[in-house]
Amino acid sequence: MRRNSSIFTFLIIFLAGVYPAFAQEQNVAVNEENRAAFEQALKNYESQKQREQAALTKRLQINLNIKIDAWLENAKREKDSLTGKRLAQNWEKLALYFPISPSHYEYTLLDFKYSIAKNDVTKAESLSSPYKADVVINEDLYVEKSHSPDISDRLPYFYTVTTSYTLHFTSRHEEFELVNTDKRITNIANKVPDEVIRKAF
Repeated sequence: MRRNSSIFTFLIIFLAGVYPAFAQEQNVAVNEENRAAFEQALKNYESQKQREQAALTKRLQINLNIKIDAWLENAKREKDSLTGKRLAQNWEKLALYFPISPSHYEYTLLDFKYSIAKNDVTKAESLSSPYKADVVINEDLYVEKSHSPDISDRLPYFYTVTTSYTLHFTSRHEEFELVNTDKRITNIANKVPDEVIRKAF
């Protein structure tokens, strides 16, 4: 009986010393598993949000491109109707900055070209319009300054007038709306592309 009592006492002492260490190891293992599972769940969530953001950005860019194409089609239609005609303009006011006469002259539109210089979608600080876009479109008008019909050299009368249009868009329900447009002449050069000259002669 005394021997059994000694063994029982030994087991109590042994378990009292060993079990806390064992329990602590088990807690550490559980905590490590929980942390790893949380980190994986966080990575999965971030990856999902990145995929959703990429898909939204793509949809917004497609919608913006549609709006840009519509603007370009309208601008080209207008310039097509003016090709071969005298343009309403007051470019002489820019004679301080560009190589043109300070006196008023008429210019005939020979041809034109449009190019997109900037097409950016960015986040905006607005809940109702969370995205915005600023699009810069350059318009080159190839014109001929009025002159006497019997001149021997027409080349000095050809000009390229470059106008920069900045289109400001805001988003609403994943669609862009044009809110305003800035316009300024950025260059007037006393030359035009060779193909325009060939068509003019």
